[in-house]
Amino acid sequence: MDRRNDAWLPGEATRNVLISVTTQHYSTVFVDKEGLTMPGLKFDNIQGDAVKDLMLRFLGEKAAAKRQVLNANSVEQSFVGLKQLISCKNWRAAVDLCGRLLTAHGQGYGKSGLPTSHTADSLQLWFVRLALLVKLGLFQNAEMEFEPFGNLDQPDLYYEYYPHCFCMRFALPALTNHCTGCFSYLFLIHE
Repeated sequence: MDRRNDAWLPGEATRNVLISVTTQHYSTVFVDKEGLTMPGLKFDNIQGDAVKDLMLRFLGEKAAAKRQVLNANSVEQSFVGLKQLISCKNWRAAVDLCGRLLTAHGQGYGKSGLPTSHTADSLQLWFVRLALLVKLGLFQNAEMEFEPFGNLDQPDLYYEYYPHCFCMRFALPALTNHCTGCFSYLFLIHE
C-alpha cells in the first residue's frame, strides 16, 4: 500500500463520525447534513467551441462549418470520451462532458446543497472539472464549485463513511485511490 495515501488524517469531529459509522453494523448513524459535502454544478452554460465561435463571427458560417473537432456530443459519454477530449486539448468540451457525467451521478446543476453519495468516479470527475476550469482561467467558477468541499475533511469523503461499498478500505480518504488525492485538490484550488 502506498503510504502517501495514509497521510491524510481526519479532524476530530470527522474521526468521531467515521468511528460511529464503522462500528454501527445494524443501525443507521445520522449525520448532520451541514457536515457533509453536497456539491453540484454552479453554472450550466455550455462552454462550446470558442475557436468555432470566432470563425463564425469573423469568417462566416461557411468557414466555421468546415471546422471539425471532437465535442461533448461526439464522444462516448464516459471517462473514455473525457480522456479523448482532454488528449486532443478540447478543454471546454471536456468541462461540458464532466458536467453531464456529474449530472448522471446526481450532482448536476441545482443539486448543490442536496445530500448525495460520492463514488471514486464522481470525486475524480470533480477533480478533473475543477482542474479544467482552472486551466481555462475560469477561477471564479472553479472556486464556486469547490466551495461545498470546504477543507476536504467532511466524513463523506472517506471510505469508512461507505462501509457497504468499501468494507476493505480503512483510514484513507475516498479521494486518494482513484484521484490524485486531497493534497492535489488543495493545491489546485489555491493555484
